[in-house]
Amino acid sequence: MLSTAVLEEGGLADFDLVTLEKMLAGKAVRASPYLGELEEGVSAAASPTDLETMLQLVYLTFTSPRMDRAAFDTFIGRMRGLIDNRDSRPETVFQDRLMEVISQGHYRRRPPDESFVEALDLEKAHQIYLDRFADASDFTFVIVGSIDPDEIKPLVAKYLGGLPSTRREETWQDIGLESPEGIETFEVFRGSEPKAQVRIVFTGPAEFNRQAVHDMGSLETVLSMRLREILREEMGGTYGVSVGGSVNSRPEEGYSLTIGFGCAPENAEQLTAAVFEEIERLRAEGVDESYVEKVREQQLRKRETDLKENGFWLGAIKNYLTQGWDPAGILAFDELASELPTERVLDAARRYLNQERYVLGVLYPEDWAEKAARDVAP
Repeated sequence: MLSTAVLEEGGLADFDLVTLEKMLAGKAVRASPYLGELEEGVSAAASPTDLETMLQLVYLTFTSPRMDRAAFDTFIGRMRGLIDNRDSRPETVFQDRLMEVISQGHYRRRPPDESFVEALDLEKAHQIYLDRFADASDFTFVIVGSIDPDEIKPLVAKYLGGLPSTRREETWQDIGLESPEGIETFEVFRGSEPKAQVRIVFTGPAEFNRQAVHDMGSLETVLSMRLREILREEMGGTYGVSVGGSVNSRPEEGYSLTIGFGCAPENAEQLTAAVFEEIERLRAEGVDESYVEKVREQQLRKRETDLKENGFWLGAIKNYLTQGWDPAGILAFDELASELPTERVLDAARRYLNQERYVLGVLYPEDWAEKAARDVAP
């Protein structure tokens, strides 16, 4: 989990982090490794004039991570400080509990504690890092920007073509993370401020394809519109509602959709009930064409902006290559947006808002624990 963060603290090659940052002063360039459960890689960026420096940093990130005991000790000190303060932040305690329920207590999703920090080992982190970045043959490099392909080719050949390659075959492993199949509810009582947080998380299996991803995004936008109108404008119960959804192909095909909002503690139950009422109505009746038209307009306007952004192209190409899709499909988005009917939103609501499978969590201030106990007393 932390091998890349630990090794980044040490700098690169013969240069500690402070010296490296001084050497790069005045340059718009960065390169950072990452290591996750499903993939590993390097994220880098630079101005066009610093392109070669960026590729040099990528090369050194693969080949010359630097162990620095003093930097590691400083990193450990920061980690201890963060962990010591975790319990003082009600939102963090609530998020930890939410993750515990959603993951059903999976070891890989446990919150960090003192034993977590004590187990960190610089030598082991270095060993893991060297193993993960020892073979560049299964990496795909995507470079997007204001660059001349003919000018960059010799730089790519030099710095990326010179990376180590062992031609080993490997893939990610399914760690067996499963979300609850029924309904799970919990309450956390923490903090003194008179405010509450509500999270509703729907999960389950789902077919993964381009249309499913688009339909989830459309449902997310429609639901945001409707819940904002109901909870904020009609009921005056919250400043805002967040809705976020995704459909994933790895490690298994499935979906996740989260609804969240903050409110006064005394309004949490009423607003939560209103959310489920709207979900039931959406699943039964669908949504008016006017909302779908707004979704189409938003998606097409956003696409106009996205097509001008390097970050969009980088993410889109990476996602298409990861899924094995033809990148030419990136340019076919307008077809998905323009042909979005109300029936697809209705179908998405019925697929992804399963009222028999979700996790509901509420964060209350501490003094509400006594009130909750009185409410359930015989």
